[in-house]
Amino acid sequence: MKKFTLSFVAALICLAMGATEVTFDATSLYDESAYSSQGSWTLTSGGVTLTCSSGLTNGSQYRIYKSSTLTVTCGSNVTSVEFTCTTSGTATYGPGNLTVDTGSYTYSGTAGSWTGSATEIVFTASGAQVRATKIVVTYDDGTTSTAKPTFSVAAGTYFEAQSVEISCATDSATIYYSTDGTTYSEYSSALTIGETTTLYAYATSSYGTSDVASVTYTITIPTNVASISEALTYVSSDAIVKFTSTVTVAYQSGYYTYVKDDTGWMLIYGSITSYNNGDVIPAGFYGKMTTYSGLYEMTTTVATSTYSSDSFEESTTNVGTVSPTATTISQITSSNQNEYISLSNVTLDASALTLTDSSGNSVAIYKRFITTPESGTYDVEGFVSVYGTTVQILLTAYSEAAAADYTITTAAEWNALAKTMATDSLDLTGKVVLIANDIDFDGDTIIPLG
Repeated sequence: MKKFTLSFVAALICLAMGATEVTFDATSLYDESAYSSQGSWTLTSGGVTLTCSSGLTNGSQYRIYKSSTLTVTCGSNVTSVEFTCTTSGTATYGPGNLTVDTGSYTYSGTAGSWTGSATEIVFTASGAQVRATKIVVTYDDGTTSTAKPTFSVAAGTYFEAQSVEISCATDSATIYYSTDGTTYSEYSSALTIGETTTLYAYATSSYGTSDVASVTYTITIPTNVASISEALTYVSSDAIVKFTSTVTVAYQSGYYTYVKDDTGWMLIYGSITSYNNGDVIPAGFYGKMTTYSGLYEMTTTVATSTYSSDSFEESTTNVGTVSPTATTISQITSSNQNEYISLSNVTLDASALTLTDSSGNSVAIYKRFITTPESGTYDVEGFVSVYGTTVQILLTAYSEAAAADYTITTAAEWNALAKTMATDSLDLTGKVVLIANDIDFDGDTIIPLG
């Protein structure tokens, strides 16, 4: 089976024209003048020139900054340009952020593919910055030969079986494929690759036999988990897990997404779909369970330059506001990490970055999501985090604490207030009663309030 991806005119040209493939590998070919410093960069190899209006090359990536252009020029007609990026789809740095002025452009996973026939192609990083580790340009070299086959799925690491089509741009070519590079079979339909495999392929036509093309797919099947508590059992093994159940979003800011289910809380770290509080993330997403300086998290970095961002589908259900759980500083430990909590009437020290309650209990805060307010007394919300052995709160909101109408710090004060309510019909409706969480009632007779 032959798959034709070029226009009719371009396909006719390929009948008689051979192709030259030029590979720009970011680890070995880069612009010294734009190494690790922002600016324009230019690379030339094998008769092809890449010119970026703003970005950098750093020995590992070609960076095309948002709204900047990458122009591909060649003295002959370019028929394809293949990008291998550091993230997938439309996630920041992914191939889905590119648009082009001519020809046809598609993307899948970390791969972007342009086809057409032009001596100059201008790509624009319209959606976000794009980072590529490799750019492969193919152009007509004027010779008569059979085109080398191409594969519909780019080489890389995948976490589910892949359906791979093999194509040849030469009309009436017959394609042969192999999984060991020795024994070949005639290709007729898409191949299902369910385990780590290297595919080899060549094509024959009246113009002769093509060069052999090859591609390697690393297939790792994630472990299915049905809950956050089950997923957390894998943090010590860096296992890749796939959720068969949904989770609900409590908060999202940049690469940080906090989610919950009936069994617990979890931080998802990485570039994923945008969600709001109360949104339900559909089952089927996956990531690596790991720890960062003692903090449990699911990261979307599942392998080197391989990300699970595309597995997070858009939410179609919102269950309503997810509110923080009211607690006290003395109750917060590392076992509460990633939980959404609120604290009332705590003193914030903007210099020491601590919160302290009326009993003298303190906890550290970290400036991650909001600007730390001036020192004062506040009601706060945030997420429990861990850095090394330090428990800290990542604040998400704060407000001036309401002044207490009554402050209870001893058992005697508690009983006095209870007696006043009983004898003087004291009504506490709408009143703020601040009760210390470490009152020692041992040996005291307790009078219930109200």
